[in-house]
Amino acid sequence: GDDNADLDVTNSTAVFERTGALEFTFAPRTTTILTLKLKTPGTPYWQRPDLGIDRDDVQVFGREVRVRVHSLGSVPSPATTVVFRNRAGEIIATEKLGPLPAPLDLYPQTTVVALTLPDGAVAAGGTVEIDPDQRIEEITRLNNVVKL
Repeated sequence: GDDNADLDVTNSTAVFERTGALEFTFAPRTTTILTLKLKTPGTPYWQRPDLGIDRDDVQVFGREVRVRVHSLGSVPSPATTVVFRNRAGEIIATEKLGPLPAPLDLYPQTTVVALTLPDGAVAAGGTVEIDPDQRIEEITRLNNVVKL
């Protein structure tokens, strides 16, 4: 009744962002107390790059998958990678993506990356992902993956 955990205390550290999620398991018929503390403030959203793709940005021509990547943030994006994962989630194609300027003049800033799938690979059911290692601190990651 004192808003402090009495037993089964678990500590963890997680990155929490506006479009991110934290997973919790709530035991039945038990009160769960969560205590969240900010350890390190993140970069303000207006100082972050943001790369994005949509289903319309991905075209498949045989073994070649062309991806048009958009720069959507207010600062330039650093170089990263674009990958193709097969249905099993395995990365089977990777291509470098160079830095992209921010669209400060309100004109789209895009580039096209071409991924070549190995012989016998099928694009259907796979996914294209920008920055799979999540090294860039972006505005959102919700627009970084497209499923085919």
